[in-house]
Amino acid sequence: MYVTLSDLSETQSERMLEVIDQVKRGIASIRNQFGLDKRVNDVKGTIMAHFSSMWESLHNTRPRNLGGFGDVAPELFEILDPAILQIIKVLGRMPDILSRR
Repeated sequence: MYVTLSDLSETQSERMLEVIDQVKRGIASIRNQFGLDKRVNDVKGTIMAHFSSMWESLHNTRPRNLGGFGDVAPELFEILDPAILQIIKVLGRMPDILSRR
């Protein structure tokens, strides 16, 4: 299980944003100098990439797939598997939502 929390101080965060702004301006300058086109990454594509990875991770944590790590307690099939399958079911609604206009 992972949670990402920012451990940056306010000063570090401000300084990082300044550096990021400088980098973005530098990239924009190069793009303008050479007449390069912008690439646009859409949010749907990014979400779907993360969705695929998450879906695979969830399936890999199902008890039937944990045997490579040693014996799997029988109660995991009764407790963990239904919980993971429910999450997979809810997660499975995302592609439908994203395909609608």
